[in-house]
Amino acid sequence: MTLAQALAALEQAGTAQNRKIYGRHGVGPAQFGVSFAELKKLAKSIRQDHALAVDLWASGNHDARVLATMVADAGSISTRELDAWTKDLDNYVIADAFSGLAARSPHAAARSAAWRGRKGEWIAAAGWNVVSGLALQEDADEAALADLIAPIAATIHDQPNRVRHAMNQALISIGARGGALEKAALAAAARIGKVAVDHGETGQGLSMRRDELESHDPALFAEVVRDCAVGYLTLVTAEGQPRSIALNFAALDGDIVFHGALSGEKFTLMQAGPRAGFTMVKEYSYIPSYWSAPDHACPATHFFKSVEIRGRAVVVDDPAYKARALQALMEKMQPEGSYTAIDHTLPMYRGALQKVGVFRVVNEGWTGKVKFGQNEPARLRSVFVEKLRERGTPVDLLTADEIERMSRSS
Repeated sequence: MTLAQALAALEQAGTAQNRKIYGRHGVGPAQFGVSFAELKKLAKSIRQDHALAVDLWASGNHDARVLATMVADAGSISTRELDAWTKDLDNYVIADAFSGLAARSPHAAARSAAWRGRKGEWIAAAGWNVVSGLALQEDADEAALADLIAPIAATIHDQPNRVRHAMNQALISIGARGGALEKAALAAAARIGKVAVDHGETGQGLSMRRDELESHDPALFAEVVRDCAVGYLTLVTAEGQPRSIALNFAALDGDIVFHGALSGEKFTLMQAGPRAGFTMVKEYSYIPSYWSAPDHACPATHFFKSVEIRGRAVVVDDPAYKARALQALMEKMQPEGSYTAIDHTLPMYRGALQKVGVFRVVNEGWTGKVKFGQNEPARLRSVFVEKLRERGTPVDLLTADEIERMSRSS
């Protein structure tokens, strides 16, 4: 495959949504927005082509450079080439991809040692990322890894943002080897305490202990309400039968509001002011079983954030509240505007407000749940992060960020 053909294939595989997501992860405008899954497919068709890898890297395009790390010959790449490529690292996505290539090369240990002390954030981060890669290799030099634990503990808080992140991951990877290394890494982690890493626009600011899934953080409530387009209203019929109804919704003054017809089963049930539940689920990535157990189905799972509200369902009659509820729905579904704000005093809305039903679930208590493998061993969470970034969909990158955030705050 020629450089022109590779660039054309990358451009065709890119999407605007991926460009937006990668932009939030620090990737500049020279990108097509190609998911890691698509990059892997293209790399598989190319196989190994070091000359093409050199040209792809020289193109300056982010996706091309990531592809270059996949098709380059790690066994024959020179130290001169590796050092030259470090000068182009400008975000953590490409730094991580480059580190994977470097870790597979015969120069991994030597270049890692040279890069870790550099002043540039991305080069130093790449050096520590290579340590993580080396630690995962079966024949790793455990004595050399052990010698890195003390410097990590002594200097991690003084390093630039992404260097702290890479050092923290290196410590986790070293400890994941078990035995004496695990004990030493855990002791170092206790001395280090919490490692602060700024994830920029990708951060949600949620923290949680590893042994807890439950949360009552108001930020979680706001996030799930904002990001979930559909929620599930649960009622019980007069015959004692449960009913779960999927519907669009918004939050208003901490309660849940939605609209519907002033007739039918839902309207009839809600006229009685029954007890009600309302559930919202923000989905993240599916974690296949073979990431942790090659032949066993049980470990398969799906990560998510959810909020469950318990309360009372009522039919809203007040025109002013109905207008506010419908306006809240519009602001959520159509944040760009381009409509006249709903006001019960406006003639254009009076008829509609009389004909439409507006309903409210009075929030008498809620519970959130955040599931990102907090109860799994650190080594397994590291595997999840690695596999998610390798699979590379936008939601996989967000999930990997959440797992890392949970791990740091545990």
